[in-house]
Amino acid sequence: MAPRETRAALVSVHPQWAHALMDGRKGVEFRKAGVSPDIRIAIIYATSPVKQVVGWIEIEEVVFGSPRTLWRKFGSQGCIDRAQFMRYYAAAERGAAIVVKAAHPFTTPKPLGHIAGVVRPPQSFQYVPASVAAALMDLSGDRRLSA
Repeated sequence: MAPRETRAALVSVHPQWAHALMDGRKGVEFRKAGVSPDIRIAIIYATSPVKQVVGWIEIEEVVFGSPRTLWRKFGSQGCIDRAQFMRYYAAAERGAAIVVKAAHPFTTPKPLGHIAGVVRPPQSFQYVPASVAAALMDLSGDRRLSA
C-alpha cells in the first residue's frame, strides 16, 4: 500500500483577517472546527469582496480547547478583541487555534481557479492534495519553508 500523500488546507478567511495573517499582525487563526493536526500548510482565500487567494501560511501547530483556554493562550495573537472572540464562540464548547509559523503573501492575489479541483470557496476550509499547494506556491515564486 502506497503512503498517503500529504495534504494542505484551503481556508476561507474574511479579508481583514486574511490581510492581517499575511502582514504578520495576526499570529493565530481561530476556528470553531480546526484543521487536522497533520496539516502544515494553509492556503489563505480572502472572501468577498476580495475573492482571491492572497497567500499561504506555514502552521506551527493546531491547538484544540475551550474558548476560555484558547483566549488565555492566544488572545493576544489573534488580532481580535475579547468581546468579538466570545461572540464568535458563544455556542461552542470547543474550538481550535491555528498557530502561524510563517506567512507567505502573494505579490499578486490569485483567482480561486488556480487551485485544481476547487470550483467554489469552502465555507470554512477544505483539504487539498499537497501537490496542489506546491503548484500554487510555485506560482508565487516562494516555496521556502521556515527552518
